[in-house]
Amino acid sequence: MSGGLGWFPIDFGQVQGAFRAGDERFFARQRPAELLAARRMVTALVETIARERPTAPFVLGGFSQGAMLAADVALLGPRAPRCLVLFSPAIVAEHEWRSARRPGLEVFLSHGDKDRILPVSESRRLAQLLEAAGARVELHVFDGGHTMPAAIVEAAGAFLRRCR
Repeated sequence: MSGGLGWFPIDFGQVQGAFRAGDERFFARQRPAELLAARRMVTALVETIARERPTAPFVLGGFSQGAMLAADVALLGPRAPRCLVLFSPAIVAEHEWRSARRPGLEVFLSHGDKDRILPVSESRRLAQLLEAAGARVELHVFDGGHTMPAAIVEAAGAFLRRCR
């Protein structure tokens, strides 16, 4: 795992080695045990907010692992968010995510085409998975790495203003 914070441990050397070897589904086959605990924590937060504001729509989003967790909760949690904002994610627990149905979910998805941590192919595959679940996906591929450039943050802001 890199020196940063995360919801669950990832051996990025192992992941990148698998991607270099052509195994693009390596990460998607993973289902870290900590993902379930993180899903429960975020779902509990969503449920707490829903009790306070039962008719209010909500948005989930995140960057990298946070985006993976947001997608996981959006697809598998008991409540569908109105909008989902994902920056540089990858698919995890693909077998579970493929069974989800979220018609009408609006998704902003971005990824750098020079990302050396998680390849842009992950977001392209995720866009297809989300569309198969009934979501409407805006995919923004940008010239850059594992980051959130200002233009992408601005585009996400415009998406959120439209997504009501």
